Amino acid sequence: LHSRVFITSRPDIPVGLGFSLAPDLDHQDFILHDISRPTVDNDISTYLQHTLTDIRRKCTFDEEWPGDEALRYLVQKAAGLFIWAATACRFIDEGDASFSSDRLLDILEGDSSDIEPEEELNIIYTKVLDNSTSARLEQHEKDKAYAILREALGAVVILFSPLPCHSLARLLNIPEQKVGAMLGGLHSILDIPKDPTRSVRLHHPSLRDFLLNPQRCRDPHFWVDEKNTHEAFADHCIQLMSQKLNKKDLCDLGNPGAKPAEVPPDKIQYYLPPELQYTCKYWVDHLRQSKHRPRDGGRVHCFLREHLLHWVEAPGWIKESSVGIRAIASLESMTNVGHVLNLSKYDS
Repeated sequence: LHSRVFITSRPDIPVGLGFSLAPDLDHQDFILHDISRPTVDNDISTYLQHTLTDIRRKCTFDEEWPGDEALRYLVQKAAGLFIWAATACRFIDEGDASFSSDRLLDILEGDSSDIEPEEELNIIYTKVLDNSTSARLEQHEKDKAYAILREALGAVVILFSPLPCHSLARLLNIPEQKVGAMLGGLHSILDIPKDPTRSVRLHHPSLRDFLLNPQRCRDPHFWVDEKNTHEAFADHCIQLMSQKLNKKDLCDLGNPGAKPAEVPPDKIQYYLPPELQYTCKYWVDHLRQSKHRPRDGGRVHCFLREHLLHWVEAPGWIKESSVGIRAIASLESMTNVGHVLNLSKYDS
């Protein structure tokens, strides 16, 4: 039995290095950027025609919709980027079907002949984000909506592991209904599953690149300040852990010698829901990315003084005991000279 494995990836150094160590006979490299532009445009045209036909049927539009000219212009605006075409189609298809034609016209506005492909992607992402907030809101309501949207989007793009919407809401300390409502208008750029236990994900990593780059995301309502967002998220993590990791015997077993394998998974999930598991594993990583240095008397110091052992216990129940050890080493490496946290003295 002969089989082949198809692997796609961005041209990241670790990926390239890994394949460079394998014999040439064991793999074939195919660089998408080397494909001729006419071939790519033809593939994008086929994709657009198929997807827009499905939208036309669903919306019961005329057989001529959207028309050959519109199709050619969409291919031109895609500028060789499949992610642009996919985002545009999801944007057209999103929400009330009666507005699909209006959304198509919104995308078709403007001359794209001299616009770089990346800029076209910036434009379509900005259109999607603009459209997610109702124009009927008063200005003060819009400001609040933008703040929630930016905080929720910021969390999604900086997470080290995706989380369900309800877990995001609990971590951010924002009502789940508000987070769901703000993200609900972004199905064209986010994968928001109907199953509430599944995680919210980006459709494409280019959205992360866009939101974190102020030269690309030029609207301050949407730009995510990476450093500040990591710091705020680390604070949210510490706050949640301080509330939930406030006792020994986190799972109320009454048996200090119990092993994780002996405890029903649903009981562990009850006492350590996804958002709490996430904070225990990654709060130090967010702190490191924020460039914040823990100091004696600071929020990190206070948390460790009260909950160090509680925190170290928690990863053990999800079979991640080494997380705490690595995190402590990472914390110590982040401390300022002269303001060193002596973690070894916290024994209760």
